[in-house]
Amino acid sequence: MDIDTHHDSIDQYSSPRPLIQAHSSQKQPNIYQPLPPHLGRVIRLIAVSLPLPGPPPSSILTAHLEVHPLDSAPSYNAISYVWGSSDYHLNGSFPGASAAIRCNDALFPVTPNLHWALLRAAITSSKLYLWADAICINQSDLSERGSQVSFMGDIYARAERVLVCMGDPPATSPPISILALSRLINTLAPLVNANPGAQVPSEVLDTIPLRAWQALSEILKCSWFQRVWVLQEVGMASEQPVVLYGFPSSFHVGKNGLNHEFGYGDLMAVVESVKRRKELVIWYGFGSLRIHGEWAGSWGHDSPTGTEKKMTFYDLIDHASLLSCQDPRDRIYAFLGHPLAPRHADGSPKIKPDYTKPVNELYLQVSKICLEEIVGLRALVTVEHTPQSLQDGFPSWMTRWHIAGIWNNISRLPEQIFSAGGPDEPGYKPIIDGNALYLEGVLVDKLWRCFTVYSPLPDSSVTGPSFSDPWSDDGASVDLGQLLMFLTASGNHGIPPCAYGSDVNTGLMAFAMTICAAGSGEPVDGAVYLEGLLRLVAIDSFLRTNARSALNAASDEAVGGVAFWRELSSACAGRSFAMTERGRYCLVPQIARPGDQICVVRRLDVPVLMRAEATRRALLGEIYVYGLMHGEALGMVQRGELAGEVFVVT
Repeated sequence: MDIDTHHDSIDQYSSPRPLIQAHSSQKQPNIYQPLPPHLGRVIRLIAVSLPLPGPPPSSILTAHLEVHPLDSAPSYNAISYVWGSSDYHLNGSFPGASAAIRCNDALFPVTPNLHWALLRAAITSSKLYLWADAICINQSDLSERGSQVSFMGDIYARAERVLVCMGDPPATSPPISILALSRLINTLAPLVNANPGAQVPSEVLDTIPLRAWQALSEILKCSWFQRVWVLQEVGMASEQPVVLYGFPSSFHVGKNGLNHEFGYGDLMAVVESVKRRKELVIWYGFGSLRIHGEWAGSWGHDSPTGTEKKMTFYDLIDHASLLSCQDPRDRIYAFLGHPLAPRHADGSPKIKPDYTKPVNELYLQVSKICLEEIVGLRALVTVEHTPQSLQDGFPSWMTRWHIAGIWNNISRLPEQIFSAGGPDEPGYKPIIDGNALYLEGVLVDKLWRCFTVYSPLPDSSVTGPSFSDPWSDDGASVDLGQLLMFLTASGNHGIPPCAYGSDVNTGLMAFAMTICAAGSGEPVDGAVYLEGLLRLVAIDSFLRTNARSALNAASDEAVGGVAFWRELSSACAGRSFAMTERGRYCLVPQIARPGDQICVVRRLDVPVLMRAEATRRALLGEIYVYGLMHGEALGMVQRGELAGEVFVVT
């Protein structure tokens, strides 16, 4: 069915809803036959029939599955969508299913998100062959699932179009906001694409109505952006994917079709450009979506464009660690279609999708590949732990990609601004013997006191950051001003003397740069961080005695303080502020406790935190220590102030 032939009846589909309420433990019906192995790479396609107007069962979307070799399959569109929460369990049940389609003459439970996507895709396109993973792959057959995942990138690459199904805007959003959003994208995208990196002129931005900016902020909050698989789905597309947002009605349809559609690449280009205007980010709360901006266009290349330092497969899976997926193995498997995925000399993959493989065994395999073949010791900076993971029987130096409490690494690419352990040695291969990793380094200091940082982003908070000490007798929380009073009392009341001298402003600047994990020296100006800290203290004091609405958000003081607040919140997510026994300031993992050891490892750009126990030495993660980020510890070894050693980490 061509889109131009059914505009008159499009309103009948303008309010999609679950048509059949499925039982909460409904089992997947047996609609599958085993895929013929002799045909090689074969896929199932969904042949869709639009539902008839009226109540169920006549209004149920009807489909049947056809099996085709991938290389000779008929033209089809591939759907990129969000499965939803708890949509599918490995035992074949659908706890989240609340809708159904009729597939191969059986009632097949689907989630509302998939039902929306199927119906929206069907009325959008004349190509009524569709591919959607939850239906086209027998999810209860783990062998088939692994086989299909191994070439899923090619499935999206061979699709005529990839349809990005974002779902509906918030119920409070007026219908005209979707049209305003499409006009914003289609107005700004040509300007942005013609001049990458340049800011859109203010006179152009001033013509964009408020409802369009609000709609842009709303779409960036869609859960689609948080799904791990979507990067491959849009990245492998042969043509720019099309965003389907909101259900069309006759209000949105013009003579040229559904005129509120726009390209995913255009959307991301506009977002990257808008994010350079700090005032727009602050006013409308645009999310970061850094991985979409940096990696979505890299699937045909070795590394994201515009970076000074070449990134790797390790960086890709690291940057995606905050995204969501149903199966923790997919934090690796979702990226095996990328050109950077590790391969043998003959081109065969070193990592093969296997859903029977225990998660930690997969993570250990990938961690060893990253350490020995891809990035060397830098693979240690993504280590994160919970109390349980330290006791799971696997090496503490193994990255557990399903633990993702920290937003940003202190070790940064492409900037690579730190050099705590001295210069890297290209080709250096760390020694791994069983579960033991041998590291050359130096023990510098130990933690004295730790403060858990609670700092939601400024647009979602009514007060500034707060700090609590879980290891103190009362665990009481203090605000930013109270913490600074505590720090300025160093050298008294049993508090270690400040390692940065007795000058108050010097100590406050050290704290300001620590709490933001900032660099030191040029181009980073410590005075700017000190000013931002003092402005945030003033904002926090104001908010604790006045309503949020009374704050003049446009003032220079507020803008500077909020910018510092954002940087602090980003650096402190999943971390604690700590003081050491020798008066140093640092950012450490939240699992840290007094007595944990600050160590500098040769060839690693950031310090790490270790815990010495009776039977092992465990790696807890990377840390920031003001005054130790640029080789200072190695200088102390050279001067005989500290002694080097070999750490055996298990």
